[in-house]
Amino acid sequence: MYSRIVVLGAGYVGITLSVALCATGIRVLVVDIDEKKIDRLKKGDPCIREDGLQELLKKHIDTSCIDFISGDASVAAIDADLLFICLPTDVDISGKPQLDTLINAAHTASEYMASGGSLVVKSTVLPETTFKIAKSIGRRDLNVLVCPEFLQEGTALRDTLNPDRIVIGADNFQAASDLAEILPKNENTEVIITDPTSAELAKMISNTMLASKVTFANLVADIAELTGANSHDVLLAVGADKRIGNTHLRPGPGWGGSCLPKDTQMLSYLTQSIGMPSQFVDSIYSENIDHIERVANRILDLMPQKGSEKLAILGVTFKGGTDDLRRSPAIEVINAVSKKVPNINIYDPSLSSNSAISDFESLVDQRKISIKEDAYKCVESADLAVVLTDWEEFKTLDLALVKAVMGTPVIYDTRNVIDERVASEIGIELIKLGTQNPKRFS
Repeated sequence: MYSRIVVLGAGYVGITLSVALCATGIRVLVVDIDEKKIDRLKKGDPCIREDGLQELLKKHIDTSCIDFISGDASVAAIDADLLFICLPTDVDISGKPQLDTLINAAHTASEYMASGGSLVVKSTVLPETTFKIAKSIGRRDLNVLVCPEFLQEGTALRDTLNPDRIVIGADNFQAASDLAEILPKNENTEVIITDPTSAELAKMISNTMLASKVTFANLVADIAELTGANSHDVLLAVGADKRIGNTHLRPGPGWGGSCLPKDTQMLSYLTQSIGMPSQFVDSIYSENIDHIERVANRILDLMPQKGSEKLAILGVTFKGGTDDLRRSPAIEVINAVSKKVPNINIYDPSLSSNSAISDFESLVDQRKISIKEDAYKCVESADLAVVLTDWEEFKTLDLALVKAVMGTPVIYDTRNVIDERVASEIGIELIKLGTQNPKRFS
């Protein structure tokens, strides 16, 4: 069906898609302008932390199913009859997407692709972007499609190999069907073929809907803290309603990452640009910012005021299972509390290399931060420990050892990962986000 399949862009979407395609027996060429990244990929380093990705990547390299070269769209597109554009898109302060790099890459690629080929946009774009690209390219012998990704960081490979749905936007039904045929899926995957504009909007709406559910869960947590309710029980009852469902109803310190903030801002920009600004969409983003601020203030409320207090932070990535720091609520919380807390220890499993540590340090005030090599050194002599990321290893901490090394055995768990019963038996004061505020009700 396709003789030369190329993936342009080796970020989260690109490398995960490439490895998943190889898992179905398809040979893939991955192209990226970052020479250092390409060198790492050739050695079996996927450059991102995703469960199972490195092992599968090395397997495909050994079987020559995947290859890597550095270069731009002109290098990638030579004689390609299927080219995926997986380039990052971001938004400016108004939410307007920055699409110049993607559009320029599409134009360049179109000059070199084989006749009858398909150029597939995987990146998040505004509605009508694919249509405008196809029109401006002007090659009637080339199909331009959009196939948005719906993966979650931390489970990206699993989501790509076993997607809930595949959405393809295309004007040519046969080209869309051919693409759907080779994409990884299972017997339960729903394949939805529609027009490009609908597919583009579906991605944006999907992430905004998820952001709204998390925002609502966090609002419930904030209300519960001020009323004496238990937000976890409240949301358990709410999520038991099949019309609502229980996914994305877990309170936390806020939502972040590369997708939810960007897509929510992009939808806000879209509603304004078409003359129907939405207070509802705007409030999803602003309420998340307010919630992060409330979490930071509660941490400060729980800290003793003695001038030499020490705070321990467990987790800095925006969620467990990934090394992604982009728009992490943990970073926002750290920056807020560091203005008033003189000593902050940090531990995160992803901060295990010099490059990862450097990336983190560029986002915080290094003068007050000390990065530790494990959770126990992090909480040593601390007056308060705060869990900000739901890493699996935090669920199995030796709480007896935690108590023994802490200055004051108090934990504020914003992710509901610490066992309440065990903490109580050992003598740790455990305060969970979304439960009664002890200072208010003392």
